[in-house]
Amino acid sequence: LLHDPKLRQRLHRLTMPTLVISGEQDRVAPPAYARRFAEALPHAKFASLSGAGHYAHDEKPVETAALARDFLGFGGGG
Repeated sequence: LLHDPKLRQRLHRLTMPTLVISGEQDRVAPPAYARRFAEALPHAKFASLSGAGHYAHDEKPVETAALARDFLGFGGGG
């Protein structure tokens, strides 16, 4: 994980819709950190996946894809 102490000050510049997904058992970037990251982005949505850690996309691929589809407006679930 790269650390940039000034990153938080710059996040407001990202104006595109952003989905921040966090695994509830993530010990590298815990959900509280990910939620704060999402809150700093003007058009972000935060989602967490139970039973997943730092590699939620590998650990819960179906659930991650469903979140992405819904976020992108394709809906319909899995």
